[in-house]
Amino acid sequence: MLIFFGVLFIIMTSVGTANIALDSKIIAKPYLKLLLSEIETCVNIASVSCTKGNIIHKLYFIQSILTKFDEEFEGCFTDSFEYTGRKNHTESGLECMEWSSTTPHDHHQTNFPDDSIEKARNYCRDPDRSGKPWCYTIDPNVRYQTCSVQRCDTFE
Repeated sequence: MLIFFGVLFIIMTSVGTANIALDSKIIAKPYLKLLLSEIETCVNIASVSCTKGNIIHKLYFIQSILTKFDEEFEGCFTDSFEYTGRKNHTESGLECMEWSSTTPHDHHQTNFPDDSIEKARNYCRDPDRSGKPWCYTIDPNVRYQTCSVQRCDTFE
């Protein structure tokens, strides 16, 4: 993950300021904006230098960046209940228990921002709106712990 962000940082800084405004679902990066702008220019003016292959290559590159980011990004939150990132370990490193399970810890949590309890998997969530994402752990001796998920405003 660090290698990916390092490469992305080098690419972004070679183009402009690495202005990262993160929301749990919105990503704004100058390099991606530049690629999209180039594609839009090609479409609008039908430039000779804008071949179909060149446009398709840029679109695949954008898709690969966003896919990789989506796979690895653990997210941040503005409203802890709305957090839908993929962090699945507590602040102390314990693995989170599947929300659909009641072993080793019985619970009655059913309120998730995901479409279903199954889609919440074992990701850190805040179903009781306590103010920070947390999870039940797979350790029978530790019922639950908070997760080290940052507030999005710490990125601004």
